[in-house]
Amino acid sequence: MIVVVLEIIAGAVLPILAAVAFVCLIDYAFRARDRKVIQRQRRGRK
Repeated sequence: MIVVVLEIIAGAVLPILAAVAFVCLIDYAFRARDRKVIQRQRRGRK
């Protein structure tokens, strides 16, 4: 009975955790790219 509950919890939580981690990675990649663009703009102004 406990094993079944754990399997259900794992089945519900793991996809959510995977989705959150995926979104965090995408957000981090976009921020890193934005930082590079901002640095280029600052260099261009100076």
